[in-house]
Amino acid sequence: MPKKKKTDENPADIQKLNSTVWLTKQLKVGKKVEVSDESEDALAAHVFVTEPAHVRLSKGMTINMGKFQSARFDCAVSYPCYAEQVPEVYAMVEKFIEDKLLEEVEAAKRYFDKLGEGN
Repeated sequence: MPKKKKTDENPADIQKLNSTVWLTKQLKVGKKVEVSDESEDALAAHVFVTEPAHVRLSKGMTINMGKFQSARFDCAVSYPCYAEQVPEVYAMVEKFIEDKLLEEVEAAKRYFDKLGEGN
């Protein structure tokens, strides 16, 4: 159980944590990987007066782009929060990941459409 903050606690003891987003994408044409990219971003820092819980969620998808082309996307998020916020934060993180994956799918479709125009 997290400790309650004492009124005489040093403000420097307050925890400040970032939320983190990891995104990995890989685009294949045939068996050849055309684009492979990994990124990590820190979101806004959160200040906690007690030990936080962490919501960690990871999802991925592989999209068949046709003509032996595929695109693979993975997104993971670690988000600190208070224990009583876990259900709400989980829903928010899940929506964030799904939106991010859909953005990447649309970008991949545009990439493959452009690649097809060159043939």
